[in-house]
Amino acid sequence: MKRILVILLAALMFLGVFAVGAGAVGYDDLTAEQKAQFDKIYTDSTSIYWQFKLYTSCATVAADTSLFNEKAMIDETKMDEYLGKIREAEDEVKATAAYREYDAFCDDEEALVAAFLAGTLKADLEAKLDAYWEEIYIRYRPLNSAYLKPEFIAFTEAVETVYELEMILMFFSGLSQEKIMEIKRQAEALVAEYGFSINQIVEQGNWAEGKATLDDMNAKMRALLVREGVIPPESYTVTYNANGGTNTPEAQTKTEGVTLVLRTAVPTRDGHTFKGWATSATGAVVYAPGANYTANAAATLYAVWEANAAVSVPRYFWSDWPPFLQSILRYVLFGWLWMGWVKPL
Repeated sequence: MKRILVILLAALMFLGVFAVGAGAVGYDDLTAEQKAQFDKIYTDSTSIYWQFKLYTSCATVAADTSLFNEKAMIDETKMDEYLGKIREAEDEVKATAAYREYDAFCDDEEALVAAFLAGTLKADLEAKLDAYWEEIYIRYRPLNSAYLKPEFIAFTEAVETVYELEMILMFFSGLSQEKIMEIKRQAEALVAEYGFSINQIVEQGNWAEGKATLDDMNAKMRALLVREGVIPPESYTVTYNANGGTNTPEAQTKTEGVTLVLRTAVPTRDGHTFKGWATSATGAVVYAPGANYTANAAATLYAVWEANAAVSVPRYFWSDWPPFLQSILRYVLFGWLWMGWVKPL
């Protein structure tokens, strides 16, 4: 009996050791194919996803301070103070639980591999990075708003859109690889078309012009992605305001990239003629009924009215008399007309 118990105990201990050993799978225990998959997920979810967060948020700062001076992003006299605040913010971020959790997870090989084998590595990494990034965002963004020039911030927001669209294309997998490559070629050609002028603008520090150029490029880039089915089109509401009239036409829905034909029905207003639709309550006519609306934006259209010409009423010497005297005069004149004593006017 003792021998049986010893054997059972040894077997249980062996199984327990085996179970512990089996649970602690490291990177070296993965197959070559698994390592390739792991590496791609880890790179996409740290390096590439980090870049996505970095460039799609005005919370970050260029490391090369010479760019600030050279391109007039910030008043040079505030540079040292600004960089000091940034260093303080960095220290605050590193003290947060979100940073420590992200950093520890990235250093824990066994935890990373376990998440990979469970199919949650990408989601786990990006969730922890999102939490970490939020700590960066809430500290850096106010600093940029306080120190960087408003026109430069507006320019960087247009740059953010460029990266958003590029990252959407990079991560999108709903089409064949061949189709994705074709769309990327079109996108690269579009960027190349604008690249030289944007570089010139940046060299000159003309942020307002740079933003306008980037906005134009981004609109064309987005139109390309919508047209090719990479991203769904946005919907916009076009509403009508009778602007003092009645019988307002019902609102319409405009789909991004698709022309909307405005309603032909028009409002009415006593003593006025409808002239068309304006984009503000006091603006001039921009759209006629049934016109094409092509803007990818919501809008409220206001009726434009023209007062009808007043009907001219003849005035007589008794026009300002009290009403009862005018009535008496009418009866008298009616009698005279009936008797033929006066001729009608």
